[in-house]
Amino acid sequence: MSMGCVAFPVASTDGWTLDLKRHVNPAAHDRSRRPLVAVPGYAMNTYILGFHPTGPSMVEALCAAGFEVWTADLRAQGGSTRDRWRRGTFGLRQLCLEDLPRSLDAVREHTLCNQQDVDLVGCSLGASMVYAYLGHHPHDHGVGHVVALGGPLRWVETHPAMRVAFASPRLAGLVPVFGTRALARVALPILKRAPALLSLYMNAERIDLSRADLLVNTVDDPVPYINRQIALWMQNQDLVV
Repeated sequence: MSMGCVAFPVASTDGWTLDLKRHVNPAAHDRSRRPLVAVPGYAMNTYILGFHPTGPSMVEALCAAGFEVWTADLRAQGGSTRDRWRRGTFGLRQLCLEDLPRSLDAVREHTLCNQQDVDLVGCSLGASMVYAYLGHHPHDHGVGHVVALGGPLRWVETHPAMRVAFASPRLAGLVPVFGTRALARVALPILKRAPALLSLYMNAERIDLSRADLLVNTVDDPVPYINRQIALWMQNQDLVV
């Protein structure tokens, strides 16, 4: 039997509807395990977790191993949407302390597992958001295990290109960026020949770029106010939400 995917839209604050999906392989699903929730990184969405150009994706492999996998795209990620008439900026606090807990509550409500606690997989900034959520909920987080994939907590050594891009918090927060996916569609086939140039955003030596035309579907536009927060975080070193 093939893997099934069901969407559970989550209403968040400020008119956002979050893109939450449950992935299950009915033939392998082990209900005694905790549901596993994957949180993507910055300026990306969970598409990459369900995509692989030559074999099973991360989501498919975990489902085949018996896990119930949830992909949580928070505001401005993936298929999350906002009412046209609602405006206003947002930052890490809204992602960590509003969107993430609302998504986890929806997972607990709709899981097919016999467990109410969840396991979390955070990718890059997604892992940092998990740290912040746990830091604000030390006793009632409802989390069993956490896997952090390259999630920063304290900036000690910073990539030179990152230092340049985020040298001024004010400028980082002023410049809106649009069309990132279209730009990546053009640039990735060229840049894959120069892994060092890609290291700012991904570990090109570990990622199969043979289908870069599809891989770019995981790229989202960055949020200026979060750019400002990241720049301040680099200056202060420690993550504060």
